[in-house]
Amino acid sequence: MRRSIPVIFARIVVVTCLVLSFPFSNSIAREPETKPVLLQKEWSKEDYAGALYELTGNVMAPAAVDTFHIVKYDFEMRDWQGWTSFDQTAQYDTFWHVDDFVGLGGGDYGRLTPLEGGKSMWCGVRPGVGPYMCGWNEAPGYGNRWDQSLVTDPFSFLGGVTISFRVRVDSEEEYDFLRIEYNKYFIMPWEELVALDGVVDTVISCFFAPPSAMTKLRFNFSSDGAWSDEDGLWNSDGACIIDSITISDTRGTIDFEDFESADVGDRAVGIWYADTKESFGTYANLRGGILDSDPCNQNSSTMIAFWDNTCFPSLEYPGMYVTPWCISPLYGEDDICQREDVISPVIDMTKYSSGRDEFQDLTISPVDQADLGGAFLTFTVYGDLPYGNCVYYNWSVRSIVNGCPGQWKDRGFGYGGGHRDYYFSRYGIADLLDSDSIQVSLQIMDMCDVFFDSYGDCAEHTPSPLFDNVEILRYKTNGPQWQYRALDLFQDNFPSGTDIESWIRADAANDIRHYDDPVIDPGDSIVLTCTSPLGGGIEEDAGGARVYMHVKCEYIGHDLLKADISGPSLEGSYGSYLSDDGIWTIIQADTARTSWGNPARDKYMFDLNDSLLTRGYVVEYYFKAYDVAGESTTLPEDAATGYYFEFTCLPTLNSQNLYVDDFDGRGSTKGIVQDYWDATIRSVFFTLPDRYDVNSSIYQVSNGPGSRAKIEHLLAAYQGIIWDSGDLDSGTITGENNETDKSNDCRLLIDWLDQLLYHKSGLLVMGDGVAADLHLNGSVDGAELLTDYCGVNFVHDSYFDMTGGSGGGMVNPLITGLYIFPSLDFYIDGSCPVIKDFDVLEKTESGTYLLQYPDFGGTPYYAGIGNTFVNSEGTTVRTAWFGFSFMHVRNGDGGTLKRNILLHKMLRYWLDTKAAPEDLTGEDIPAVTALARNYPNPFNPSTTLKFDMAKKGHVSLKIYNVAGQLVRMLINEERDAGGYSEVWDGTSDSGSKVASGVY
Repeated sequence: MRRSIPVIFARIVVVTCLVLSFPFSNSIAREPETKPVLLQKEWSKEDYAGALYELTGNVMAPAAVDTFHIVKYDFEMRDWQGWTSFDQTAQYDTFWHVDDFVGLGGGDYGRLTPLEGGKSMWCGVRPGVGPYMCGWNEAPGYGNRWDQSLVTDPFSFLGGVTISFRVRVDSEEEYDFLRIEYNKYFIMPWEELVALDGVVDTVISCFFAPPSAMTKLRFNFSSDGAWSDEDGLWNSDGACIIDSITISDTRGTIDFEDFESADVGDRAVGIWYADTKESFGTYANLRGGILDSDPCNQNSSTMIAFWDNTCFPSLEYPGMYVTPWCISPLYGEDDICQREDVISPVIDMTKYSSGRDEFQDLTISPVDQADLGGAFLTFTVYGDLPYGNCVYYNWSVRSIVNGCPGQWKDRGFGYGGGHRDYYFSRYGIADLLDSDSIQVSLQIMDMCDVFFDSYGDCAEHTPSPLFDNVEILRYKTNGPQWQYRALDLFQDNFPSGTDIESWIRADAANDIRHYDDPVIDPGDSIVLTCTSPLGGGIEEDAGGARVYMHVKCEYIGHDLLKADISGPSLEGSYGSYLSDDGIWTIIQADTARTSWGNPARDKYMFDLNDSLLTRGYVVEYYFKAYDVAGESTTLPEDAATGYYFEFTCLPTLNSQNLYVDDFDGRGSTKGIVQDYWDATIRSVFFTLPDRYDVNSSIYQVSNGPGSRAKIEHLLAAYQGIIWDSGDLDSGTITGENNETDKSNDCRLLIDWLDQLLYHKSGLLVMGDGVAADLHLNGSVDGAELLTDYCGVNFVHDSYFDMTGGSGGGMVNPLITGLYIFPSLDFYIDGSCPVIKDFDVLEKTESGTYLLQYPDFGGTPYYAGIGNTFVNSEGTTVRTAWFGFSFMHVRNGDGGTLKRNILLHKMLRYWLDTKAAPEDLTGEDIPAVTALARNYPNPFNPSTTLKFDMAKKGHVSLKIYNVAGQLVRMLINEERDAGGYSEVWDGTSDSGSKVASGVY
């Protein structure tokens, strides 16, 4: 069993606490301790509980002559190549100690003084120069991931216990706590008496009557993974100071302690002693010959695993073990779960590896170094991390300045999911580095102690994650460099009131409220990072940093009665109007700030007027910055050619249909799903539907339509809604109990379907994980939408697995039409580089079969279900649910595009929506130009490489060895738009067989 179940005793425990607060007269004023929206925080449940999953895709570093391969670690021959493991659950030191605070000057806010007399017990640390303290941004104070206790020896009592004490706390509100606790039976959980956070200076007295003859007491201070004096994001005089502790029972005083007789630095005084939480331990190992379950790739080389032979054997991976489960310590401690890093040796960014290995044998010339402003971290990871296991991985980097390790930095996310596939991951890290000496960390994070019962039961651990081929590259850049997250940019929005003509706010996608706060509060401003390490930094003028947002606000509504907007009226709370030309308005950035008012380095924020925009406006925008060297760049980089960011104020009333792109920006600039929909929509619809893009949908930041739209908006504008979630299998159409995403999209759709007044109006849902997501999430609203309204019973989350899985499952099934699609058939592409699962569906009693997979083993399987019902308004409503995404539909033959026919029949005959004539024509032209991974891999004697061309042009396909030498030119010619495949037989241009290896 993962965790023990405590015995429930009938005896009542009485707890009464009296808190006597009084002002602290010499404190220095600072801003309210609110959680900032403008900074990326290290991954934690509180801030980025929704930001857990990122599919990085098949991306590689650019193979250009201006790129230097700094170092690469392949761990072959089970050689760690200088890497070491580190247990994040282990405390660096014990920080409760007696102190007189001499030499600290009261701290930054006058709170670091003895509470009474000349000494007090302090949980905190003075400034230092050792490896742990030298990288702190603010000291004295407290650090990240502290779990420090001041504990009593066991003592007996009669009738009940009273503890009174003087306490001062200075910590991050709602995240870092001092808890006063007692223990009943020594093997039971600690019972909380009082929890304190923020700024507190008080006297507390608590009475409790534990059902035992002996007990223990403790003061426990715990902090999360960021926002403390250590990283400088939360400057405090903390963490806490205790004095004048009196413990008594009905007989009188059991113990009194004021620490005056102790020496400074003492950690044990009387019955009190400092203690730290038990650590989990390290399990990282190098493993070779691993048998994975990726049908597209195999990797028999050495990889980093986070398990050893003491762990449980894996049932799905013979000969392998699963990552260890959390442990439950004795004496009432909370569960401890694996949080382990593997850390690289120090990497010299001024050198590179001629052999593209771990040996940095050549120095980059000073001339080249001056132009190397970009850097990538790349690695391979095998992902089999089901969400219910609550196990994730992460990466981070840190700089070594004058021998002192700095803070670990990352993008503020944990990564999970995966479908038993290898992913080639690439991350830009240049803006995270402060020196030419750096280290890289790869981490496993078991969050079952946080997410148990919210995401799953954590029962089915796997051997994943497995890491390999970690590489650092540097490349030449010119001008300012940008970093951004789509969740920090403007989100499509609906009116703030029920009236569709009420104001529409310009808000970021991200919800800034605490995860357990039911209110959704989108960030009022957008934020991004801009640096120019080679250009002398970002240039400044009288208005501040020369970072600008260019905005065009155009009215596209059906009546064209509203004027386009430009000029000073667009200015919001952050950013200053600079100029306009009647079309484009330029707004200069404000510097983003931390919650206590200090500028956030290299981060800039913008806002627009929230009492200006109404439905029908589309806002296009891009960013431009100038550095000290006089260079300028834009974001997006091709803004000069007409590509911009945009958000739409909905509804436009141009169409009676709404398309929800729940896969926005994934796989291409706009997102692969939108690429395919756009081409078909233009052929099938008389008028283009409104589109709601869910920014960063994979991160579940409460920005679905249910977070912005009201039922009045949908009823006033839309007869049909199309929802496509691509291949997402979590956070798709969210319900009422999704812990990380508070958008109740299911309830919004249910209410809309139930109140529709238009005959045969309805809903089309597509995605190869949506039904599985709603089924597994356990949402009441999700079940009601799926089953009662859409007539769908969920069968399985993978047609591929049901037809044999990696042992020969169907990856490109031929879909045949039923009912309204009697003569329609088409393929859905589930092939490499990442095998798609495709939901298997069954109809309810009221449902109708629409699309069928090929039978397997004599059993029919269904891909599409329809439903017809009469809603509460007496209107006939229809729905359709497909277990695959629109982006997977392929012709399989020439002639009319099957995806056009599919959508046309859905609209015209099923939802009774106006559509173009049925004689649709066209070729199955790819929506994007892309190169897929080769298959099979590894191969002998040949392998196939597939690629798509969205338009006619010149194409070359070249094979290189790992040293960058050209081995074979497969193609070098003009090709028409379309899909192609080429076979490489393992020979060079000279016709000779190449050696075994990596190409």
